[in-house]
Amino acid sequence: VFRAYSNYGLARPSDVAHMAHLGGFVLSYVMLPLVARGGPTPLGVEDGGPSSSPEVFAKQRRMKKSMKKLDTVEDPWSSRGFEVPKSLREAMQSLLDSSDEPEIRIAWMEHIADRATCPECENKIGVIERFDGPHMQCSSEPEHFNWP
Repeated sequence: VFRAYSNYGLARPSDVAHMAHLGGFVLSYVMLPLVARGGPTPLGVEDGGPSSSPEVFAKQRRMKKSMKKLDTVEDPWSSRGFEVPKSLREAMQSLLDSSDEPEIRIAWMEHIADRATCPECENKIGVIERFDGPHMQCSSEPEHFNWP
């Protein structure tokens, strides 16, 4: 602002317009607290967008509380008498090792679901979010494959 004012100065014929814009700019910063005081967000709160809303945090906390611990659960293939596909062993181990956060569990389950098929009917596996955490299940018959 100072540089623009020093370049244009008061010697030009359009000084009134420049001064009006500069005055509006300064006045907006002075009036901002007064206008924002009645808004939906308290002053001084930084809004991180829709994914940082209290509802999203509350949903994630509820989900985390009710999620099954995967270290006590057998993998979905072995529990049904099938061998874990070779291409999924590393991802499955990563899921079992680092699945205490809902977002991480969802990411690993989606990674596995993209590469896996139902061991009974060979249809795709999908990931769904439930109140007790994400689950992988068969896309055609959930009874075939539903884990954990």
